[in-house]
Amino acid sequence: MTVPRPPKSDREIQSEVLAELDRDGRLSAAEVGVAVAGGVVTLTGTVSCCEKVEATSDTAVSVAGVRDVANKLAVEGDGHEHDDTKIARTIRHALGWNTAVPAEQIDTIVRRGVVTLRGSVEHWYQRKAAEGTVAGVAGVVSVSNQIQLLATPTNDEILREEVEDALAHLPSCGDVDVWVADGVVTLVGEVGSSPLRRHAETLAAAACGVRSVINQLRSR
Repeated sequence: MTVPRPPKSDREIQSEVLAELDRDGRLSAAEVGVAVAGGVVTLTGTVSCCEKVEATSDTAVSVAGVRDVANKLAVEGDGHEHDDTKIARTIRHALGWNTAVPAEQIDTIVRRGVVTLRGSVEHWYQRKAAEGTVAGVAGVVSVSNQIQLLATPTNDEILREEVEDALAHLPSCGDVDVWVADGVVTLVGEVGSSPLRRHAETLAAAACGVRSVINQLRSR
């Protein structure tokens, strides 16, 4: 008979969250304060861009034993004067360098560090890539993604098979279930690490006809 493991202590969860932050190339545990009480993680501190705010939450919630995450992270420059012209120019440069983004089809509006994306693209992964690129620009406080999709969603069953086939080549993705409804792909199960969790979402998003991806995967 298998003896169930005792629940992790808050100290163990805190150590694992900090370790995952250190392993993530985008993040630094030195930027983030991690407190844990009853399995609820509270994140505090100041990071350089809004992309790190979301990434830190995703990393924390992927740790086994974490029940909820309270994200109190601030972005550098928030609440201070923003050079919107400089931010807009940096965004245009960044979009142009990202080969996954059809930059000529995307317009941006910047006001006090808040960026609105407009335009249209063929695929959901292009929409997601544009948002991620802009979120990583220093000085950006938040991103409102209003980019429209042009591609017509394919049959849900065919789309599910395409996503499953793409994930079949990813290590340790044998425990992943794929659900599709109206072009929305949901990934459920476990993978070996946080980078694999993100890579699985990227592969799913690349399938033609995907409207969005809900990533419910947890890393071991």
